[in-house]
Amino acid sequence: MLGTIRAFWNDQRGVAMILVAIMLPVLIGFSLLAIDMSRVNGLHNDLQKGVDAMALAAAAELDGNVDAITRANRAVTTLVANSTLFSTSGDHPIVLADVTVTYLTGIPASDDITLTAAGVDSNAQNWASTDPKVVRFAEVTVNASGATDGAGAFATIFPASLVGSTEKMDIRPQAVAGFTNALCQFTPMFICNPFTNSATSLSDLQAAVAGTKKPMIWLKEQTGGNSAQYGPGNYGFLSSPEGDKNTAAITEMFAVTNPPACYDQSGVTTRPGNIPPVDKGINTRFDIYDNGGPYKTDPAINPPAPNVRKGMDVQNAGKNNCSYTAPSTGQVKNFMAVPRDNCFATTCSNAGSLGDGNWN
Repeated sequence: MLGTIRAFWNDQRGVAMILVAIMLPVLIGFSLLAIDMSRVNGLHNDLQKGVDAMALAAAAELDGNVDAITRANRAVTTLVANSTLFSTSGDHPIVLADVTVTYLTGIPASDDITLTAAGVDSNAQNWASTDPKVVRFAEVTVNASGATDGAGAFATIFPASLVGSTEKMDIRPQAVAGFTNALCQFTPMFICNPFTNSATSLSDLQAAVAGTKKPMIWLKEQTGGNSAQYGPGNYGFLSSPEGDKNTAAITEMFAVTNPPACYDQSGVTTRPGNIPPVDKGINTRFDIYDNGGPYKTDPAINPPAPNVRKGMDVQNAGKNNCSYTAPSTGQVKNFMAVPRDNCFATTCSNAGSLGDGNWN
């Protein structure tokens, strides 16, 4: 009897079956987990691409006009079409009802600061707004499932309830996109709208400068000292995009062929106060270079405009260092300074600072 027991104890036939029986649930469980991870990754990828496209479509309409949000919502509804394959809803198209679209005036400075679907960050700052004139970003977040499964509803194949978890979850990606227009390579000067006092100032200005017959603009210097306000038709200077307000930087921006700077539609920074003349930079464009001074420009670095037209207006022909011979009667029109519109001598109808396009 003792020998039989000893023989049974030493018999190793069929031991693999015991090990397989013990490990089989573990192997199957890991296989199901691998499949679930692949499915949830695919669902998240589909949803993320969907909300990315929606956010970009909405943001492209946020131009500050009064109908910006209306157009943004229409873009989300009609311009993009995406669907998911691994949610509990099967082949599910992502529509406006599946997401929350929130429009923001700004975003947190760091990506580590999270945003809720309502546009409130983790520091309790509310970035959301319904004012189409101030919103600059579109935030799109997949909604949580309600009474029915939403676009992000996911059910695992692995029986997670056996380990105290749940087989259902919501995948809720989020996307934030912004849009702005930029103006690049321009002269750092601003002109106040001559039609500011008109109820339809922008349309009046557009009509005045439209067409092939371009009127001259009479730039009016702001007078009255530092306490005076800029009025319709007044001009002034802008700071560089880096905030540089010194005269040398502004003169250089006038002199260079393509100023390496851009301003976005959120606004510009003016250069207030009294600044020394920047005529050295402006003259460079007309092939006139100063011989000295602190703001001298270099033709090798700052070439003139490719098509220069300039006249001559003699200020003092009697100076010893300036030899001047007056042009004959037939030559006067070839050497005269560029004139203003004829109406500036009397009364211009276009807000007093825009010509009518007729000049001699």
